[in-house]
Amino acid sequence: MIRRIYVDNFKCLVNFELRLQSLSLLVGASGVGKSSVLDIIATLGRLLNGTARIADRDCFPMSSCTRWQQIATQIVELEVELRGTIYIYRLEIEHEPDTRRACIVQETLRVPGAGHLFAFSDGEVRLFGDDFSPGPSFPGERNESALARVAPTANNQKLTSFLLFA
Repeated sequence: MIRRIYVDNFKCLVNFELRLQSLSLLVGASGVGKSSVLDIIATLGRLLNGTARIADRDCFPMSSCTRWQQIATQIVELEVELRGTIYIYRLEIEHEPDTRRACIVQETLRVPGAGHLFAFSDGEVRLFGDDFSPGPSFPGERNESALARVAPTANNQKLTSFLLFA
């Protein structure tokens, strides 16, 4: 279950946080962001299942940045509860206004109070075991979710559970 969504600089959502219950209703006037909330959830789903890349027209193109800001960074954070475990997924995207290209600056998955299961920054992917001990690291592509490319193993069941949810 998605418990919380944080979005900054996506369409009309600026420093936006929404806490959800097991049953939540999105109600409001036209133009307040209901569709943007649903768009961000769908976009993350495509990104995390590997069917979309950051700069795809229906993913995170520069036109998805909030129009009235001059900020080139977009941040999305999901707090998800799965089988009694809380996961926090965070994605930071940087847009280059001159080239209109986008790339992932940082992508992480962690369990609060316990540690990271996955971290991607500066072009390097770092994996951690289910006990949060450091695992292998390798280069990653900055234009797609590196998390979507992680293969399940016996030592990353928590990470795999999150990916099956996504």
